[in-house]
Amino acid sequence: MTLLCLPVEVLSQVIEKLELKSILRCRRVCQILRKVVDSSVSIQYAIELLASGVLNNRIAPSDASVAAQSKSKRLANLRRLNTAWKYLRLPTEGINIPTQNWSTTYELSGGLFIQDVNEDLLAGQEVGSQSTLSWVELPSMSHRVVEVGEGEGGRGEEPRWTTREFEFRVADLCLDVERDLIVLVERRDTEAILPDGEIQYTITCILRFFSLSSFAHHPDASQRTISVCFVSPISDYMMVIQLGGDHLALLLPTRHNWLAGTDRFFLCDWTSGVRKDGGTVYDEAIIPQWDTVCFISHDTLLLPDTTGSVLNIYTFTDEPRSLFRAISLRLPHKSELATLVSITARSEPAPRSPHVRRRSSRPTTPWAYQRRPFTTDPDSAIVVLTLQYLMEENPFEAEETFVVHRSTFLELARRGVRSANSHATHVDARTPLEWAAWGPNCTRWGLGAPPPRWVCYTYGQRFVSMDPVPVRRMEDEDGQLSRPLIRITVYDFNMMNAKRDIPIEDDSHEKSHIRSEHPPYITSRNPNADADLHQAITNIRQLEVESGEVGGRCISANDAFGDYVSEVQNITTESVTSRPRILENDIVSSLPYRVVTTHEVFDWDSVMIDDERIIGLKEMPDAYGLESLEVLLM
Repeated sequence: MTLLCLPVEVLSQVIEKLELKSILRCRRVCQILRKVVDSSVSIQYAIELLASGVLNNRIAPSDASVAAQSKSKRLANLRRLNTAWKYLRLPTEGINIPTQNWSTTYELSGGLFIQDVNEDLLAGQEVGSQSTLSWVELPSMSHRVVEVGEGEGGRGEEPRWTTREFEFRVADLCLDVERDLIVLVERRDTEAILPDGEIQYTITCILRFFSLSSFAHHPDASQRTISVCFVSPISDYMMVIQLGGDHLALLLPTRHNWLAGTDRFFLCDWTSGVRKDGGTVYDEAIIPQWDTVCFISHDTLLLPDTTGSVLNIYTFTDEPRSLFRAISLRLPHKSELATLVSITARSEPAPRSPHVRRRSSRPTTPWAYQRRPFTTDPDSAIVVLTLQYLMEENPFEAEETFVVHRSTFLELARRGVRSANSHATHVDARTPLEWAAWGPNCTRWGLGAPPPRWVCYTYGQRFVSMDPVPVRRMEDEDGQLSRPLIRITVYDFNMMNAKRDIPIEDDSHEKSHIRSEHPPYITSRNPNADADLHQAITNIRQLEVESGEVGGRCISANDAFGDYVSEVQNITTESVTSRPRILENDIVSSLPYRVVTTHEVFDWDSVMIDDERIIGLKEMPDAYGLESLEVLLM
């Protein structure tokens, strides 16, 4: 029996399990397979999932609200969401959520915004014996809400803040809504005077693991708390905490960049309590400066070294103290006039654990995120890196932002591990890979700066930035200036979304200089494959736009939604970034992306993003307190 002799239902199930390229190849084999692919809702849904970088919801398969959605409805919802992001098709009005608060710690994850509660700015800076957390579930495609004051018969229920008090001061927190997990950090400092008169501080961080829905001890954590102590000559530390599957990373970067060797780092498996770092993760001859940590996968993390101007990628196994530096990636050389003072890396959502258990016994799930039919694939996400430089002749810092795919870092780390020799210690002193050997083909520079203060500016393959509108700010009767006006820019590094707008009939134009050996987001340049890809993943019911090529950029003017207009560009050629006061040489970068900027303006002070929302933040006049959230549901 041949494959074509199988019943159509069985044949469809076989094809939908394939990778995207394999499905498209099947479509080109013969008319029978082409008809199967084009007519099967399941296959079309599989194509849309793969092309969008999203996954079916695997957490609550027994949840009635998820199971009730047919694949045709899921496909329609996913295409609608993709179209909304494609053109930044925003609702005419956002949903306003007031909050008068001076938060010192906050997090946005899985449609949940959580913050600590303080009466004023001074209260937020005090070290007390207790604290209060407040959180709100944001509107979702599966959990609609109405604004305060809207009458009955609205779209859902009013967003409500929930608060909870704790008998300790929450120094920081992190969330994984998919696993119903919240981690709270309590910090305790003690000091001792040494015989030579110097003061030595012992900083104890107590990690507490709760179920977010009940605030009982999380069932996946074998220990209620994990304590880690750091000894240091100073106590002035910031705190960075990140989750990656079953692992948790805690970084204490010092505020004093001139004091070398005082940053502290801790990595553990929070489900078992096993520590993965070896107490030190660097060669004593080269003391790094750590400002940020970012998980790339459940067993790989990025820990950049600002002093060495390198991106260090570490891997680890299930064994204790198994943290190993897989590869070091050199950043572009700075000019003699500039000093690199900090590196920030952001990437969301958190990588998934391969060991996570399904909660199929639970009839319903508490969070709208868990009830969604599809979620963003963490493996497809980008990493947004921001470099801050200090100029000798200018006290102000200058920033450069660039983007890399997680998959690129993972592939480079695998190559580093494969080529590494056996080492007796966890320190690998190999020479870093020079920028020219990896950067130009795998990054994109020259992007807008991340929004200020609120750091949840990337999710999946998208990154949001703010463009100030040059208008004069007016004063009111009390002398308060009006809010600054901004436009929203969204960068999308999903290659498939860019291909949907590229004219297929023009194959003479070189789309990118990325070599084929560089990894997973690169697609075939075969004209027929591109045509099949375009036809298979483009919803024929989507509104058409006029497209043309301008200087190697595909420009689309979207005026299909009434008064709403946005400017769309598909950047598929290499670009050159010239910053002679900061960088020694011009930066060539080639990572393809799509960028959309609204013509509509907003009176926001900052902006955040996730997979189905843009969240505007309005701050109080003191620029520290948060006044309200405005949610635009895509």
